[in-house]
Amino acid sequence: MINPTRTAILAKSVQNYSHWIRLLIGCILLTSAGLKAFLFVTEPKELPFLLHNRWLLIAIVEIEWVMGSFLILGGFPTLVITLCTILFGGFSCVTFYAFLMGYKNCGCFGPIHVRPLYSLLLDVFVVILGILLISNAQESSRPFGLRRYALCALVAAGLLGGYRMFQSGYHQPTQVVLEASDNTIYLEPDTWTSKQLPITRYLGADAIFDGGPWTLLIYRSDCGSCRKAVDYLQKLAQASPNKRFGLIEVPVNSTFSAPISNKNVMHWQLSTQVDWFVATPVMLQVTDGVVESVQTQREVQQLVDP
Repeated sequence: MINPTRTAILAKSVQNYSHWIRLLIGCILLTSAGLKAFLFVTEPKELPFLLHNRWLLIAIVEIEWVMGSFLILGGFPTLVITLCTILFGGFSCVTFYAFLMGYKNCGCFGPIHVRPLYSLLLDVFVVILGILLISNAQESSRPFGLRRYALCALVAAGLLGGYRMFQSGYHQPTQVVLEASDNTIYLEPDTWTSKQLPITRYLGADAIFDGGPWTLLIYRSDCGSCRKAVDYLQKLAQASPNKRFGLIEVPVNSTFSAPISNKNVMHWQLSTQVDWFVATPVMLQVTDGVVESVQTQREVQQLVDP
């Protein structure tokens, strides 16, 4: 049973340190927004699963930046703390989902990899602090003096940064392929080593390559060498039932033509909304979403038909 006296003491303690708590949460939001923006502009191909939608990412960065600015410099404390609590409540739902799905990185801090469990604990902690702050917040007020100008400068910087991200996202229609024009994407798998598998977002929500090594084969259904490579992969899967294998089909038309079914082999197809250009077959070794090695068309052909 909750002790009212202890709760009152805790709420009073939070009130006494409310300025420092708002400052801490504001710094967390500004840091998170800045790191995500940096990753978006410099390495868009490294965006984790939660941030694949660039327009949602821009919106999140802008919201974090504006709210962080208000928390640090003051102004409308009750409203800002309430919105911040709701925001972190939403973050906690997302990180909880990422934790349940077994993701290794939630993407909350851009290039800094943070496990979803740690982010979830942080989000829940901020929500609890926010609830205590709301019950003890002072009346709404506007920032005054130099803080008003500093707040305007921070918000303006955030808007300019958002515009820069918008320009970057608008002129970069695909995630991390070598070249793209309109609905055409050119893949060069030999450049993917040590990078996140760039085509994951085009495979569907169930394409999750976390939790260990995968052997993946990119193929076309109308390719003779690819059919041999598919048979080769299925034999490997039968001989190694404890390992994970996957087939990634490059669509040649809107019909999904699955090979012979094998319970040890997963099967995906790249989006049919895009025209794909890639020399197939290609075999990939992927661990926790990162490409460890690539066997190009010639290497796979030599492997399956020596």
